[in-house]
Amino acid sequence: MKSLILYGFDMKNQPTLLSKIKSSFEIIRVDLAWELFLDGKGKTVEGLLTIPEGNPRVQWFDINKWLHKAFSSHVDMLSNNSKKAIVTVIPNCTPDVLEFVQRTCSIYCAKVGTLNINKHQLEENKIIEELNHFFEDRDTEFIQDGWVPPIINYKEPNTPLFEKCSKQKGDGKFTWLAGFLGSDRLFAQIYHLPSNSSGNRLHSHSDVDEMYLVLEGEGFMKTNRKEIPIKQGDIITKPSGSGLQTEFIAGEKGITILDIEVWSRIDQTDVVHYPEYSEILLRGKGLNHAFSTEGSTSGNDIMEHYNQTYKRALDGSKVF
Repeated sequence: MKSLILYGFDMKNQPTLLSKIKSSFEIIRVDLAWELFLDGKGKTVEGLLTIPEGNPRVQWFDINKWLHKAFSSHVDMLSNNSKKAIVTVIPNCTPDVLEFVQRTCSIYCAKVGTLNINKHQLEENKIIEELNHFFEDRDTEFIQDGWVPPIINYKEPNTPLFEKCSKQKGDGKFTWLAGFLGSDRLFAQIYHLPSNSSGNRLHSHSDVDEMYLVLEGEGFMKTNRKEIPIKQGDIITKPSGSGLQTEFIAGEKGITILDIEVWSRIDQTDVVHYPEYSEILLRGKGLNHAFSTEGSTSGNDIMEHYNQTYKRALDGSKVF
């Protein structure tokens, strides 16, 4: 499968070009999806498409999921679909958006090209000629190789997308990797924690398996049972539903940790317990609620009084 990323596309002023592309190729309209999923927060003040700042799992997970589904719907793993031609259309955008689309295209396509319409100011017929030559594996004048391997190196200089996938939380820096790696069931991130700082709260999951790899440095893993020294090379497991609670604390030289969460599906229900805050987070399809553990009680209490009429009070007691 091949994809040509056509960016700098002016949708309003080039309607005939869009029609010509649609008549000859499969087309993925990134501009429409951006408007649908991100609306105003997905544009700069100058009107360029951009990836919003902040937690990527909250800010732009839906557009990430959509783009992968758009490409995967064209994949046939058991046959040679090398002749499949997809044109991915993007208006003017910031470098992080272009990198995100290139990386996603490259996961699904054996050949990826980029053509900057603004830079070359090409006539419509010349653009169509370039597209035809690209998909026929003939020489092109203006199309550049845009294929990117599904690899990142967290030690090398950060790319525009790497920065948009990162967030500052407390003293630490957290980089969300799903925007690079494409999986909608592996939620991986890297923590960079400076000297004597801590990462996520002490917490446990009801239905998410978690594994950690200490990439650099040393420190401590605080649990609901004891505090354990950790160092480079340590692999740590936290199975779902085990009640094991973890929090990481950096040593004098700081610590870098790869955190991998495994989800059975992206909208599954998961209960996160934060014991030091007496909080429970209930999240999932149609759910995003926090409440105090101080008012919780056994689920058996509901069944034992199922046929009685009462209201549950904040402290967990029943008012008949």
